[in-house]
Amino acid sequence: MGISVLIASTLRNSVTAPASISLTRTLGEPATCEVTTTDATGSVVPAVGNIVEIQDQASDVQFFGTAQEVTTTRRDHTAANECRITATDLNHATTRRLAGLYEWTGKTVLYIVSDIVSNSLTGDLTDVSLVETGPTLDRFAVDYSTVKEAFDALAEIAGMRWYVDELNRLHFFTPSASPDAPFAITDGTNVTSISVRATREDYCNTVTARVGQSLRDPEMQAFAGDGTTKSFSVDYPIAQAPTVRVASVDATVGVLGVDTGKDWYWQAGSAEIRQDDGDTALALAVALEVTYVGIDLIYVGVSDTGEISARATAEGSSGIYHKLIEIEGQLTRSDATTAAQAYLDAHKELTWVLNAETNDFKEPDILTVRPGDVLSFTRAGYGTTGNFLVRSVNLTHMEGAVDTADYQWRGRIEAVKGPILRTYTDILRGTGGSGSISGNGAAVTRSSGAGVYLHEIGTLAANTTVTPTVAATTGATMYVFGTTGASPYTISFHADWFATVPNSLIPAAAGITFCFPFVGRGDGLWWFSGPSTNNQA
Repeated sequence: MGISVLIASTLRNSVTAPASISLTRTLGEPATCEVTTTDATGSVVPAVGNIVEIQDQASDVQFFGTAQEVTTTRRDHTAANECRITATDLNHATTRRLAGLYEWTGKTVLYIVSDIVSNSLTGDLTDVSLVETGPTLDRFAVDYSTVKEAFDALAEIAGMRWYVDELNRLHFFTPSASPDAPFAITDGTNVTSISVRATREDYCNTVTARVGQSLRDPEMQAFAGDGTTKSFSVDYPIAQAPTVRVASVDATVGVLGVDTGKDWYWQAGSAEIRQDDGDTALALAVALEVTYVGIDLIYVGVSDTGEISARATAEGSSGIYHKLIEIEGQLTRSDATTAAQAYLDAHKELTWVLNAETNDFKEPDILTVRPGDVLSFTRAGYGTTGNFLVRSVNLTHMEGAVDTADYQWRGRIEAVKGPILRTYTDILRGTGGSGSISGNGAAVTRSSGAGVYLHEIGTLAANTTVTPTVAATTGATMYVFGTTGASPYTISFHADWFATVPNSLIPAAAGITFCFPFVGRGDGLWWFSGPSTNNQA
């Protein structure tokens, strides 16, 4: 049996243009189909929304979806027409339906996905039998995002991937660490061409991490009553419920605006400790002790000297590839350093992109490989071997193949390995502490692109004047950072470039990372946006 092209549930092989079928599947995106019909009578005019189904010669469904666009052309005022159809598969439903307003705590991925499907995909999707249980999440919430955005975020947090297949079944799965593609490339006899591209995309060997809400070690701050004051402020915003003692006696503590009947109240992100309105202010000299975990801005830095040296030797340069990342969420310094090191470990290698072409005669399983499969590549002579993640698959109907032929399809796959595959949550998984999997937990983002600049001083060996290489523009950000040497040094900031000068006495303690943040303004100068930090790397 040959291939079948069905449009609006009607077989249209007789009007399908030769070699006009092209199917593309891409990781994380709806699959697409392009097909052209030519009708001498002009009576076949597919409509937007028509069901489009492509079956291979074994009657297996290779594509099922609906027409997204239809372009109809008539030439020389004849009746004959040509209709070019672009269709999207069943994943499209997740882009046009909203996930609503929901929150889950302590639920598995399967539970959350099933809820979203039941609440937000009625009439479009029901089969969740291929959804893995996945990890239990501390918290996950959606606020009228599309279902696709919700699934993408959930997959990112859980370290999973997802898609809707041709039979309208939702797959939500953890990628395999070992090859699971239906074929491997070993001696090359099952493919017609191979190309492997090495790139420094996403490569780095030095990382500076900015943590906007680092958790400080618990500390006690003492106050004394004066007979009137009922509100006291500690030095840092409070992250967790504090302990309060009055005259060495434990007091009750509640959340401001939530709890009642407590002696003292606090609020996350505020430095204020407030006494209950109905209580009498502390008398003169009565001791108040507040023990709390504060929130602070810190920078931590890590690097790989071996990678720096290797790049320097290969390129005849400093070899430094430096990235600034921002870690959101409340992490201890130890967790932040672990996350920065994990990011570095995941990105201190080149990315490799494999492109292979074949057909269903040389490799029949080209029809069953899917994005997300892990492909084993062991053929020598390309600079690398190993396991590659399939990122996209394209099938096209071969020129000259009749619809009843045994072999019909030409296939092309793109597969990758290296840093380009990493997701930020992959890096944080397993760091422990506040970086555990959570819908509102720690996430890593890169500060990159126009308007964010790094100016590296290096290790101080003398008093230094900073002269940047990039002029300030409104809204731009620049981080000036380096490492302390063995002696105390001062850093000055060139007046032609900087409008304000922070305290720049650098302590005499070697091996400490320091960072000064600046923001650009309309006057063309860099303005200090503080605070500066001195952090053990």
